[in-house]
Amino acid sequence: MSDSEDSVSINSEDGCSIASLACSDPAKGQSGAFTQATLLDSGRATRRDPFRAIVLLLGTSGHGKSTTINRLIGHNLLKIGRSELQGSTTKDIERVNIFVPGHHSSPSLTLSFDDTPGTDDTTNEDRATNSSLLRIYSNRYFPTKDGRRVYPNIILLIAAWASINEDAHNAPHQFTSALGKSMNQLHDSGLVDHERPNVIVVVTKSLSDWSQFDDLKTEREKDARWVTEADGRRRIITAIQRRLFPRLRPWKVVFIENQDNSFTDDGIDRGVRRHKFPVLPNRETSHQNLFDAMRDLIIEPSNGMLDITGLHALRVVSGAKRLKTKSLPPPEILVHKSDAQSDILPPSNAPSHPNRTSELVESYLGVTFNAITGDFGRTRVLKLKPQSIKTFGADSQLEDFRRLSSSTGAKVDKSTHIGGEVDVHAVAGAGFHYAGGSNSLSLHSDDDEVYDSRIVTKKVYIGDLTPRLTPEFLDIIKELPRWSIRSPEPHRNFFSMYGTHVILRMAIGGHVRVVVHDHHDIGHAGQQREGGVHMSVPGLQAAGVTATATGTYHRDSGSERARAREHFTIHRSGGARMAAQLSDVLGKHFANVDRGVNSCPWPVSAVRTKWMKALQDDPEFLKDDKTTEYKPLWGLSDLNAQQKEDLHAAFNYLYFQSTAKSIEGPLQPPPYSGPKEVEMSRAKNKKSISRTIKDFFSKAFKRSGESK
Repeated sequence: MSDSEDSVSINSEDGCSIASLACSDPAKGQSGAFTQATLLDSGRATRRDPFRAIVLLLGTSGHGKSTTINRLIGHNLLKIGRSELQGSTTKDIERVNIFVPGHHSSPSLTLSFDDTPGTDDTTNEDRATNSSLLRIYSNRYFPTKDGRRVYPNIILLIAAWASINEDAHNAPHQFTSALGKSMNQLHDSGLVDHERPNVIVVVTKSLSDWSQFDDLKTEREKDARWVTEADGRRRIITAIQRRLFPRLRPWKVVFIENQDNSFTDDGIDRGVRRHKFPVLPNRETSHQNLFDAMRDLIIEPSNGMLDITGLHALRVVSGAKRLKTKSLPPPEILVHKSDAQSDILPPSNAPSHPNRTSELVESYLGVTFNAITGDFGRTRVLKLKPQSIKTFGADSQLEDFRRLSSSTGAKVDKSTHIGGEVDVHAVAGAGFHYAGGSNSLSLHSDDDEVYDSRIVTKKVYIGDLTPRLTPEFLDIIKELPRWSIRSPEPHRNFFSMYGTHVILRMAIGGHVRVVVHDHHDIGHAGQQREGGVHMSVPGLQAAGVTATATGTYHRDSGSERARAREHFTIHRSGGARMAAQLSDVLGKHFANVDRGVNSCPWPVSAVRTKWMKALQDDPEFLKDDKTTEYKPLWGLSDLNAQQKEDLHAAFNYLYFQSTAKSIEGPLQPPPYSGPKEVEMSRAKNKKSISRTIKDFFSKAFKRSGESK
């Protein structure tokens, strides 16, 4: 099919736009083209440039920004060069433009890939320069006019698989991970659309560490481990996002593998557009999943309108038609390094929020929690006035370390579900368990021991006896159909988007948990990486744990038992500036704690005092503390009896369904006997975009006719 044959047909000779679709009927095959008015209407509704689709690339040097786009389109559009292989050599923001011709009399468009310098900033000056470049780029090319701002159509936030590390416990200006630094720059730039999603997180080199699974016997076991590791990285990404964008729903995370010998610095194989892409262990095809995510982002309606410009550009992104890359204009420099020098702000050690407690309250109080998946903060659903939020200091003292239990007692089974309710505090903690998608908690063995110390510094609650839901949220609930086991998807999607419970009371403070592992378990539970032991730690990421340290210390005793108990894992929540001292002091201390001791004091009183002081400025939300209150949606007074009954029944069914899956063990991908590599359906992708536009305008035409 030619480009003209699968283009959208909408008459425009008399100047009709989306506002007057009745002048043409695509169902009757009337041929024509889009007008500028149609594109302008789309741009206004979606807050995008009507004649230019912009894909912004952001990420660390060497993580595959250019290669990702080259493989996706099927052409060496962006040069790899030293910026990918040896660190970024340019501090400019460059734009590569692709001309998208119009069909019939429709206006032409431009697809632009805006490539930012790699965020391999090792000094404060590097970080300040990159932040300044992005800020200038934002102000220069996405200004606010008449109270409205235009945003990039898509922002691809790119990070390599091995670089995704816990970072949410740090203040944003102190993020250390590649993803955290990139996301913080994105936050400061103002380029993220808070009304219409425009960000996708792309995890590259997703099969680069496949050799770490060599200890597993079968391919399915390896696939299952990969799926678990991918799920853990998705949770880390969401936690960092929540630190910076607490009001936004979690961004789509896509895993891809870029490695392909067809792409070289000197050009690409002539048959590259028919090269194959790996099928990932989650059964997604690399890069096809990225194209699908980009399409889903673009087609999300805004004010009843699609991003028409973005959709047309995706037809080029599909790679269905060969590009004449030699005829493309050279990259355009949008912001030069010299432009940034005068704009660099002085470095600041000030926290990102003037009051950490206020930040936590804003992020969590009155916000929903999904007890099925363990996810927090989809949206605030309560009408809260400042005077209704009550805060008071807690009179609790930092506890001595208490031994919680062995693995037999520490396992939390989601099937413990009595009277339609669940131990939400346990699930809330499990939601931050790095090891995977299961919400069940467990230790590595019966010989592992867990010691916990915590302090609640403040308690915050909603003073209203009958908190009220927002009118917008009530309208969403009213749109739900009656609950039915035969069609659970509407309620499943509702819970996924908005949650199952609301947080009415918060405990704020900090806690430390120490897990002492047996030496003989380490070979099975962990992997030796970067000189330390990296392992999935027993369900003790519970309680909103945000940081983990691992290490090895030798006991003073020379007994066989002493040598066996030399590995530990420390989880800390709050007081980030004391992380290093806590790890050192507590590691040495617990290497010499006798087995079976029910409690023990803090080893160094000065460290204890310093950590308590650090918690005053840097506390955390204690999600599993019994002071924290989670109210089920069906327990709120604004809902009628039928709505409460349906929500409660839906939760019971969906929760038990997830329980059955978690009891079966780790998340297992479905059996797969197909090829490990497949071609991308480029022509099919292009046609699907054209079909989407046709379907949208056909429905719009029908609605217009019915209204008349």
